[in-house]
Amino acid sequence: MENKVLSTVKKYNLISPMDTVIVGLSGGADSVSLILCLYNLKEKLKINKIIACHINHNLRETALRDEEFSRKLCEKLGIDFYVKSVDIKKIKNELKVCEEEAGRIARYDFFNEIKSKTGALKIATAHHMGDVLETFFLRLLRGASTDGLISIKPMREDGVIRPLIEVKREEIEEYLKLKNQSYVTDETNLETNYLRNKVRLELIPYLKENFSLKEENIINTVELLKKDSEYITSLANKVLNQGVIKDKEVIYDINLLNSLEDAVLSRVIRLTIKKLFDIDLLKVQTDSAIALIRNKNTGKEISFKNEVIIKISYDKVIITKRKEPYKDYLYNLSLGDNYIKEAKVILNLSSGEKRGKNSVLVSDISNLNVRNRKPGDKVYIKKVGHKKVQDLFTDKKVPKYQRDIYPIVTDDKGILWIPGIFKRESDERGYLLEIRRMGNEE
Repeated sequence: MENKVLSTVKKYNLISPMDTVIVGLSGGADSVSLILCLYNLKEKLKINKIIACHINHNLRETALRDEEFSRKLCEKLGIDFYVKSVDIKKIKNELKVCEEEAGRIARYDFFNEIKSKTGALKIATAHHMGDVLETFFLRLLRGASTDGLISIKPMREDGVIRPLIEVKREEIEEYLKLKNQSYVTDETNLETNYLRNKVRLELIPYLKENFSLKEENIINTVELLKKDSEYITSLANKVLNQGVIKDKEVIYDINLLNSLEDAVLSRVIRLTIKKLFDIDLLKVQTDSAIALIRNKNTGKEISFKNEVIIKISYDKVIITKRKEPYKDYLYNLSLGDNYIKEAKVILNLSSGEKRGKNSVLVSDISNLNVRNRKPGDKVYIKKVGHKKVQDLFTDKKVPKYQRDIYPIVTDDKGILWIPGIFKRESDERGYLLEIRRMGNEE
């Protein structure tokens, strides 16, 4: 088994020389075999240090027994031992998740806490081939994407590794027996009130007995799915790199997205929302986003969890976080830089007569203001007549989400300037008003 683990570590580059590795140690057979195996392979793998983390869920009468067993094992091996006691039921109620998910969240929070404290780069968990099999069927029954069916990867992007991923449960038990190493048993693993336990204790044995199910065949399928997924993800990442990212928002060219096959477009949408907002979309949500993009209807939008918005604005697809309702603003402009935080622009007022598309000349600055639009706003255009500001925005294809915050400069005579859209014709001189975005010198 140690040779198999050594091969897995090298195959997937799970551990680099001089890595400090945190091991999640429950005291059960899987985690005991993992820490024992890494301990015996420490020199071959050139591991700098092994650290054990045990979390007491306080759900069973035997929980303290498991904690003490894990502590004594680490003392025997000379391994640093960290322990944390948590109230899983409280976490479950606060986060409104199932008990199993609450436990998972608590464990990884603790692992990452110790990771930051010790400077460790890797967190090793004891997932083995049987766990891959269970998770595959569990997600298949619930309905899952390709990534979902891949289930448990040998290594995650955050440094979580699974050195036992190619080891069978029978090999783990045989290894511990050979090493004369005891372990504790979580009696809840034998209860069938959890779906995962039903899959492990009932479904998989039934498939093995009646359909000659072989773990290796499912593992091979998972490997093929993994390769396909990696290829689609590589195509999607090229598209992600073409998006314009600003704060919690990304803008894509709608024609670029519509040139993609559904499989790649779906991955682009899901990866974008995962990276920006850490939200996993359901298939029905992804399908809605694809339909929105394919239809190209400007002004249309959809939202997820009342938090994330995907909207179409002419030739752009905008994925953003829902903003607080806008508030009217009105500022008096004075000499120097005037920061208009709502519009995220700077209006600079100075002496001068330089002309340009990003500036306007004025003579009287005693009542020079900037504000957002108001209902019924109009301007007078020579040879055209009066025109609504709303119509100007439409003509210039100003995105709807920008119209309520767009800066409008006024004086005693009314609207003087709408940057990039309208200037009142006059021979005014004396002062120069320029606009630029915050952080830019444009």
